[in-house]
Amino acid sequence: MAVKDDRLIKLVAFLKVIEKKMGHKFNIEKLEDRLLIQKIVYIARYFGIDLGYHFDCYIRGPYSTELADDYYKLLRKGESDGRG
Repeated sequence: MAVKDDRLIKLVAFLKVIEKKMGHKFNIEKLEDRLLIQKIVYIARYFGIDLGYHFDCYIRGPYSTELADDYYKLLRKGESDGRG
């Protein structure tokens, strides 16, 4: 359980930095933002930022069910800082 909690903490911190740099607040209820999060987290690995998610290839690009579970968890918990 500690690994998942650590991954979730890293995800929140990472998304806050990305939101600040992009000037865009992610809204997890919007498909476009969920796809964008998936792609940004996937690409971040190639820049040395591995948040611990496994990705598979899908029609709309890389997809991680673990990542989707985590951002929906943030939405439910209200820890998304207004992303939802």
